[in-house]
Amino acid sequence: MDTEVYKKSQEFLQTEGMQKIMVSTDFYFQKARDAFYKFMEYDNRRLIEEIVDWTYNKQRYSDRNDVQELLGLIDNLVAYCDVHAFNKAKLNEYEDKRVLARSNIRQNAWIKQLLLYKLDRNKCTPAIHNTVNYILKPETNINILSEEHRFIISQLLLKKDYVHDHFVSDICDFFKELDIQVSNPLNKTHLYSRLIYNLADIWCDIVKGLVARDRTEWKNQLETDFKNGAKYSVTWWHELPQPKNKILPRLRKTIENDGYFDFYYVENNEAVYKATVNDFVEASDYSLKMEEWKKKDPIWFSESLDEYVDDNKSAKILFLSSRFERLQTPIPIELFKIYKDKGLPVRAHLGAFSDIEQIEINIMADRLELLKQILLQKKQIILQGAPGTGKTYNTAALALSILGIQFNPNDHNEIMKLYDEQRKNNCIFFTTFHQSMGYEDFVEGLKPEVAENGKDVLYRVEDGIFKKICSQKEKPDFEQQYQLLQNLLKKGELRFETKTDHSPFTVILNSSGNLSISSGKYLENGSSATSITKEKLEKRDPGDKNSCYIEVIRDYMNKELQVSKPCVLIIDEINRGNISKIFGELITLLEADKRQNGEHPVSVILPYSKKEFSVPSNIYIIGTMNTTDRSTGRIDYAVRRRFAFYTLEADTEAIVSHYREKVELGEKANQLFNAVREFISDNKTEDLEMDELMVGHSYFMASSAEELRLKLDYEIIPLIKEYEKDGLLQPSDELKDKINEWESLLD
Repeated sequence: MDTEVYKKSQEFLQTEGMQKIMVSTDFYFQKARDAFYKFMEYDNRRLIEEIVDWTYNKQRYSDRNDVQELLGLIDNLVAYCDVHAFNKAKLNEYEDKRVLARSNIRQNAWIKQLLLYKLDRNKCTPAIHNTVNYILKPETNINILSEEHRFIISQLLLKKDYVHDHFVSDICDFFKELDIQVSNPLNKTHLYSRLIYNLADIWCDIVKGLVARDRTEWKNQLETDFKNGAKYSVTWWHELPQPKNKILPRLRKTIENDGYFDFYYVENNEAVYKATVNDFVEASDYSLKMEEWKKKDPIWFSESLDEYVDDNKSAKILFLSSRFERLQTPIPIELFKIYKDKGLPVRAHLGAFSDIEQIEINIMADRLELLKQILLQKKQIILQGAPGTGKTYNTAALALSILGIQFNPNDHNEIMKLYDEQRKNNCIFFTTFHQSMGYEDFVEGLKPEVAENGKDVLYRVEDGIFKKICSQKEKPDFEQQYQLLQNLLKKGELRFETKTDHSPFTVILNSSGNLSISSGKYLENGSSATSITKEKLEKRDPGDKNSCYIEVIRDYMNKELQVSKPCVLIIDEINRGNISKIFGELITLLEADKRQNGEHPVSVILPYSKKEFSVPSNIYIIGTMNTTDRSTGRIDYAVRRRFAFYTLEADTEAIVSHYREKVELGEKANQLFNAVREFISDNKTEDLEMDELMVGHSYFMASSAEELRLKLDYEIIPLIKEYEKDGLLQPSDELKDKINEWESLLD
């Protein structure tokens, strides 16, 4: 082992993650072993033989409980094997979601290979054998699953020929001089695998993409052009990545394997924009690619190389990209693993990266956190977007987030279940605005009643939904108040006086969590005379013998420990109602600083009840708005000032994620998405943006080809026709032909 490898390994061993493995007394992947044993105990060979090729007939088994039971065992096992496992966030019970490997094995392949393992192990791939061998005997195996990686590691790191049966012993010999001590010997080979992948810059000869620093403003315009329908673009850079004779061939190999590579643009030490590069060429060879690229009709294209200049810079390399986007979650530049450890790019240099250390960027979780912070500050927000962009889903998730409910942001079923529970608990309220809705429905109005004599008509004030919510949520939450009271008493006693004779008394927290009262002679000698339980304090019974103490403590809690649980009002189709008319004078009271306990609290006298009214600070409003709805007027500026606005866009990544298990169907769905997007882009009116019109991703997400075709025929096509009818799209003679093309994509 050379000095550099020794030093780098010693430093890595001191990190928190490695120390955690070293001191662990349990086998680090015991849950994976348990899941494997459960899978192996399954003995219905007939069923395994029936579904071993299940990926081609999944719909056929969707209602079979016996099949779902078997697949559940496999999903549970794979959740501990692969970082990209299906539903890993829910099925993997480790807090840190640890897995054996980061493999390129798809979920379908895991399932088929594990089923084959049960039937005939000789038919399994080496990666499956490596996985199983490690789970069963980690002391003599290692969780490096890829045979290709094993071969390269042997050649470039261990400096030996690869021999499968000697691979683990060769690794043990290589790291022997580090003299690593572990609490459980079963964890040593996993420690070695972590060390090896930390040394990937030595043996991993892979280039996944490019990264460059660029603070100029052209990227914003290119992003807008793609949103408005551009299909390809040509961009350039004034330097070549170095060493070009190694990096450029590897980029070409990445395109051959994956069809593209990613090019990240960095601002203020974060990757903010990403281009999907499908082809590239050195400037000296541009004439060889120019005609081929021209056929794709890319924007920012020129036949003359002389046009690719900017001040004193000129193109040295050009890129053909099919996508350019602003990342919803910027990536810190230090997470890029630069090829051959050449160092992060500085100034205008172009760097190549072999990996991004951040394994998963949870876009949904990050978006929710952003929306939560906006809503906490502004108090009301409108989520707007075209049909199918996830307004309902995001609204439910945001409401739960405001309430402090823990959930998996990528689990739709869990979110909607928790959402329904909170509605039943009166923590989330829902209403839909419409054109006939008024102030009387939302705030308060007069309701006629027949008097007892059966002749006269009386009018009584009836509260609307918003006033009811505000009245309910003005009441403090006792559970939270009592928790705060306990926290105060843990720091020391509280002193009070009774209301009638102003007799002093103290309150402390006793060992059972109840309140102990000392007064009179007991106060003088420091002993306790009375104990008050939490239940009695909450009941506040005037007839209780200790009511003189209870009243004072409860008044203190309501005055000093004023805590109320947050409450969310969801207003669907908010733009279909006349918001100014519905809210009336309350529109001003919505502002955060004018609410109860705000910096400038404001109250009004309501017109019917003649009572003073203000908006509690714990009420949050989430509105949804369909950007394609032109049946009502636009929201006026007075209302807009009180609401934050966030646009949800059609997201191709959501489609890709949905079809992780059905690659072939996913490709058809993506082709359909792009075809519909192209038609809308070519025919939209000039005053509308693509974000407002593009049919949402949920319209393209189905469980089968049959369901996708139904969505096309009965959801997507009628919506496009409605766009045309409402003047959102220019009438096109091509629509009928386009519909036939869309239909043929699903054949």
